[in-house]
Amino acid sequence: MAKHPELNAKIDTMVNCRFSTIDVFKHPCLILLIFTQVALAPLSSFAHFTTGIFRKLAPYGNAIETFLRTVGTWGWLDSEGVGDILLQRKCAQTYQQAKRCLKALNIIMGSNPENLQLELMPLVKANLLHGTSVPVIAQFAQNYLAGETFQAYDFGRKGNVIRYGSIKPLAYALKNITAPVYIYSGGADRLVTPQDVDWLLTQLGNIKRSVRIQTYNHGDFLWGTDVNEMLYNSVLADLPPP
Repeated sequence: MAKHPELNAKIDTMVNCRFSTIDVFKHPCLILLIFTQVALAPLSSFAHFTTGIFRKLAPYGNAIETFLRTVGTWGWLDSEGVGDILLQRKCAQTYQQAKRCLKALNIIMGSNPENLQLELMPLVKANLLHGTSVPVIAQFAQNYLAGETFQAYDFGRKGNVIRYGSIKPLAYALKNITAPVYIYSGGADRLVTPQDVDWLLTQLGNIKRSVRIQTYNHGDFLWGTDVNEMLYNSVLADLPPP
C-alpha cells in the first residue's frame, strides 16, 4: 500500500458493508481506486431476515422514528454508553450471565453456540451496542418492507423528489461495481440470510467467488473461534499483492 496511492483492497464486514458500498455510488471516482472488494456477511437486501423482534417492529419503523425525532433523539444508544452499561451488567460479570447473553445473541444473529467462547464476552461487549443514528435503524425497517432491493433512505414522496428527483428512493445499481468482488456469507445468519445473499449475487456484475460457511451466524465473522481457518486465511489469499 505504501507504494501505491490506490486502495488495493477494501474489506467490508457486517453493517459497514452496506454503507461503505453506498459511498461508491455517492462518489463514483472511488470505483477506479478499488482493485478488490471482499465483503463479509454483506447486507444489501433485507427482505428475508428472520430475527423475530426486528420483523415485528419493522412495520412501525416510521412511527418510532417520528416519535424519537419529536422528543429530540437522533442517536440510538450513542451518547450515554447505555449499550456498554447494559452488556456490562447483564453479560460480563458472571458465567451464568454470559451463557444467557450467548443464547440471546444466537436468537438475534443465528444459532452457532459452540463458536463463541464465553470468555470472549468482554470482546463482544466492546463491539456491540455502540450506537448509530435513528435514520440508520429506520432504513433497516424500510428495506425490509421494500422487499428485494438495495435502496437509499426513503424521505417520503416530497423528500425523495428533492433529493433523488423521484417519488421513490434511489435504487443503487450494483452492476456498476467493476472491481472483482469476493463474497463470504453464513448459512446460519439470521440478519444477512442466505436468500438475501443469493439475491445480491444476481445483482453484482464481477463476482470472482462466493463462499458460504454453512455453520456461521452473523457474529461468527467477528469472534468465531475457528475464524482463522474458516475465513481469514481465505480472505488473505483473495487480496492482491501490495
